[in-house]
Amino acid sequence: MDLGLTSTDELFFASGHLNAAGAQLTASHNPAQYNGIKLCLSGARPVGEESGLREIAAMAAAGVAPARKPGARSPPLMCSAIS
Repeated sequence: MDLGLTSTDELFFASGHLNAAGAQLTASHNPAQYNGIKLCLSGARPVGEESGLREIAAMAAAGVAPARKPGARSPPLMCSAIS
């Protein structure tokens, strides 16, 4: 699911609200080598070495294909956050 341009707070809200894992590419006001990615498991649970990060690194190194077709957009979540 693609949330579009969003804040870190909305990523974690969406993960918890939709019980879905999340990933967000981040940019920095610093040089490009400081850009990164934020990850969470379903329910906004953190990703660490003991909870999936090693497996993600191995899949990235192996060049695993995406699990779903990119570009699927979701409805705005702001209404869910307010209600």
